[in-house]
Amino acid sequence: MPAELNLTNEKLMTVGEVAAKADVSVRTVQYYDKCGLLKPSAYSEGGNRLYSSQDLVMLHQIKSLKHLGLSLGEIKSQLISLDVPQKVLELLLKQKIKIASNIESMKETLSAINLLESEIENNNHVDFAKYAAIISDAHRKWDSFWILDAMEYDLRRHVIEKFENESASDFHDYIMGLLDAIIGAKESSIPAESREGQELASKFWEMIEDFTDGKADLLESMFSIPGKMEGAKDEFSKKWRQVESFISEALGAYFENNPDKAPKNRGG
Repeated sequence: MPAELNLTNEKLMTVGEVAAKADVSVRTVQYYDKCGLLKPSAYSEGGNRLYSSQDLVMLHQIKSLKHLGLSLGEIKSQLISLDVPQKVLELLLKQKIKIASNIESMKETLSAINLLESEIENNNHVDFAKYAAIISDAHRKWDSFWILDAMEYDLRRHVIEKFENESASDFHDYIMGLLDAIIGAKESSIPAESREGQELASKFWEMIEDFTDGKADLLESMFSIPGKMEGAKDEFSKKWRQVESFISEALGAYFENNPDKAPKNRGG
């Protein structure tokens, strides 16, 4: 039952008035009453709902928590303790984590849309079955398939066709293992131009050539990807940022010592 209020101390608001002040519909306020989320403080002699200023504050709290993405059930369980700052902080932290996860999921969905959009623009046709399979496979094997979206169209088509017949997981495991080895060398202060650094550079370059089948135009597309990795949070991007400077120095020394291996269109 709503609390009894001294009507001479406060002018209570009708359901229409409190709804207008909170910028919600009357139907919304009535629904919150029905589900036990926001009961009116009093009723008029005619049986109409009457709301206090405290009720209005509660309504604003409900509205704010809904904007944060909480369900009405979650809000109902939290409203009682919202006057305790620590409880509010705990609730906000929990919701912050949930929102961050949703943002990452939406980014991946946007990447998938961009991929399909590019495919249709370039081909005027798209094999949805094939694309759905490669996106699902990339998401499962690569932690995030955003990297496909970061590729130029020619390289993307090459990768989709390549892993239609080859195991993406084997390649993924190999490159992640190679990045781990390079991270280990860097943490051990092994110089990039040393024999160990050159061996890692050789393996890295062989991996790149295998990935692109040694095609010069695809190599150029590969070189453009690192610049698009800033801010990416998947495992591959995090490891790449740790080894990028080492790899750059090691490859420079490797190409200098093995000019026949250097990509022709990059001038060594």
